Amino acid sequence: MDFYIKEAILHLYDVNQQALNISKQLLDLSQPVIHDYILKKLERAYSDKLKSGQLEANHPVVTLAKNENFIQSSVQFCQQWLEAYKIAEKQSANDLICVRYEQEGIPYFGFIRVKLNQGFANQTGVENNQIQVNPYQLPSDSQLPDEAFLLNLTSDEFLLLEKQIKFNGANIKYFSETILKAPTNPSVNDQLRQIKQTAKKIGKTFDAEEFQMASTIQKAVVASLDEAETFDPKKISESLFPENLTAQLEFQEATKDSVNLKVDEAIKAKTTQKLSTQKLSLSYGIEITVPNDVYDDAERVEFIQNADGTYSILIKNITDIKNKFI
Repeated sequence: MDFYIKEAILHLYDVNQQALNISKQLLDLSQPVIHDYILKKLERAYSDKLKSGQLEANHPVVTLAKNENFIQSSVQFCQQWLEAYKIAEKQSANDLICVRYEQEGIPYFGFIRVKLNQGFANQTGVENNQIQVNPYQLPSDSQLPDEAFLLNLTSDEFLLLEKQIKFNGANIKYFSETILKAPTNPSVNDQLRQIKQTAKKIGKTFDAEEFQMASTIQKAVVASLDEAETFDPKKISESLFPENLTAQLEFQEATKDSVNLKVDEAIKAKTTQKLSTQKLSLSYGIEITVPNDVYDDAERVEFIQNADGTYSILIKNITDIKNKFI
């Protein structure tokens, strides 16, 4: 999935002052290091933990995000974030990155919050070298952002990576409930968890072998994403329980309100890649990873149930063996 970053700006949340340190200039994206850091943070934000939702066309956040003055809109958005966040009992310094970008030609407004770390660096002198403490060190570009809000400026749909804050002993979904005031749909990760838990529960009722069930679930959800860009309960249930209509209907009923949501293309690609292999943990501490197309090929991998109830795995026609230690 290609992203084209048009503009980006960084504002700092000073936890000691509980105030924003506002930037008046855009980030210099002509510098490859800066551009690549923002790009990688944006790519990393598109994870299976993103929830989705829809804002009204006249929603204040939509109006703000579509303001042609990007610096102004970024400041206003971060001020709204601060008003909601400052009640949190535990706080830390954060960089707030606002970005305007395009995903496959579609314009987006993005907000990415990254918690700053305490870092160390050497400070050299003529006769005295010291260690310098930097309390405002950015996390690695490969690290998942602490929060992200990604608004499609064409459809007003949003994706949200949200962290709860604690206030008066209660956990609050401050971003969706206070800033957006909008309901959110389950993330891909939430939907997968629901699918696995439901399939496992129903499978036990009908004496399905758990490791075989897990493999079938994995392949079924990948096939559903490829065909319909959703986790379709009907398609998945037919793959899981091909000859058991009762189990199919039970699965569909249990998942109808929590799955079958459209998956963003970037998240779909990551999810499909993540589920492209079967990872098996065996007795004796043995672990093997098998690509899905190989897993289903009896000419290359065969699962044998022995008379005593144990299993054997026969791996055939191997042309090359490598030990990854060397």
